[in-house]
Amino acid sequence: MRRSPSRAHDEFNPFDPMRPTGLLWTLGDPLGIKKLRDNMKYHEESDTFGIQQDIILDGTYVEKNFLQRICNGLVSHGYRVWFPTEINHERFSNFSPDRTAMLERKLKQCDLIASVVVCLSEHYERSNVCRAVLQYALKKRLKIIPVIIQKHYKMQNYLEDIFGQTEVINFTQLAFEDAIDLLAKCVDDLHKTVPQIVENFFSINITLDLFDAVKRNSFSEVKEYLSQITLAHINKIQTNGTTILHAAVVSDNKDIVRLILNKGASRSIRDSIDKKTPNEAVRSEAVKRLFKRPNLCHRFLTDLSYQLCEWSTNLLSFVNQPLVSSTYDEILITIRNVCLSSHELSSNDKMMINWFLDQAIIDPVYILRVFTSVTNFSIIVNQYIFENGYQTTDLQNASSSLSKCSWLEPFTYLGETYRGILLSKGDVTKYSVGSKVKITAFLSTTTDWSLAELAALDGQGDYWRRTSDFHISYFAGICIYRIKHHCTAYTVQDISEVPDEQEVIIFPCSVFRVKVVRQYDEAAQNGIIYIFELEQCDHDDV
Repeated sequence: MRRSPSRAHDEFNPFDPMRPTGLLWTLGDPLGIKKLRDNMKYHEESDTFGIQQDIILDGTYVEKNFLQRICNGLVSHGYRVWFPTEINHERFSNFSPDRTAMLERKLKQCDLIASVVVCLSEHYERSNVCRAVLQYALKKRLKIIPVIIQKHYKMQNYLEDIFGQTEVINFTQLAFEDAIDLLAKCVDDLHKTVPQIVENFFSINITLDLFDAVKRNSFSEVKEYLSQITLAHINKIQTNGTTILHAAVVSDNKDIVRLILNKGASRSIRDSIDKKTPNEAVRSEAVKRLFKRPNLCHRFLTDLSYQLCEWSTNLLSFVNQPLVSSTYDEILITIRNVCLSSHELSSNDKMMINWFLDQAIIDPVYILRVFTSVTNFSIIVNQYIFENGYQTTDLQNASSSLSKCSWLEPFTYLGETYRGILLSKGDVTKYSVGSKVKITAFLSTTTDWSLAELAALDGQGDYWRRTSDFHISYFAGICIYRIKHHCTAYTVQDISEVPDEQEVIIFPCSVFRVKVVRQYDEAAQNGIIYIFELEQCDHDDV
């Protein structure tokens, strides 16, 4: 059983007989520290180490001469270094009082400093005292800098788990003075930042505890653990092949699933075992409903009662506008700046969008995924286009460049797709049969007629509620878009955060001709009054 959250911040005592044996205590020597903890009594002693120090230099007595050189080098850079040399703790047995005293002194000194330089070698790896000090330093979230001091040494066991992804200073491959300068710079830099190694270590441990809490359906523990890890760790596929959200869905606890979704967990990540998304693994209808988008009319509705219009009849200004190509990196920077500088996005939305854009650096498909996210991403991007003028905004170049990217080709969509519309009788006259309209936004449409219908009717209901005299000026309709050409629309159902929406995204630049306008009695089409059929224009007809 893992520690409970209430014990997570208790004062650390390596000799506490009630404390569970952790990974670092048992790897390499399963009897050493455990026996030391079980057989030796921990005594509080007054601190006799002198003045406050900056750094602990930790290694074994066998390499004390080399460690002394490192100590002198750091001192010459102005650092105060605590380096115990008076006890050869390696020659004592696991139960030696001298060895215990050395461990106590090192652990107490960890309470007084912020940085630990660990000097790695085969002797260090075998030392139970060094292992205990490292465990405690990680527990205290100290800044840890690993250095290698033995030729041809390669980290193994628990050291590889901790430092395997960390840049290590190798004193055996550099001139000593250069290595000292580099070490001093690392110490200085670490004092300015949160050490990634400590964050990684604790996030991994907390994630394991979180999985355990999810399996036990402990809502309070899940809530506490979620507050301690980043969205990147929530969305990471763990060694068991699943994410936290997968585990919660399998447990079928609606409250825990909702909690994880509200933290921004991605719904479209496939596990490495069955290749299923969390949405596909849902068992109950109650949990299934949590994966629906809260408000469809914000997603699949063209609302002509607002000033922000996704249609324009001004075609020439767009057609004659010279395009400046944008690189993929420039596209990401543009989109990120637009979203993260928005005052209308919640902090949670920004966190989720930032995660998607981070993934897009490696996998460009995440550019499409972020459009499907349960955030206001598409609204903010389209609003930016409208407020800045499509012809003058960087997003014109971005969208035009995106539509030419080869990685989009597998998602190309040709055929019919639908979107709700809220329009007045004047709009019906303006967009009459034969007129052309230009799409000036990233347009979310669906191949599911019923979703477009629902979005239109919900939008009409919202309009009525915000009209004080309940005078009906705008009516529900559906637009049928017929896509004829490549580089126009892309189906995202297989990668969508909400795949049931069967979404197709129409990119800006597209020009359509109104082919048919039908008007119905309110009862004839479930409340849908108008149906517009729009067909994409050929290039020579624009």
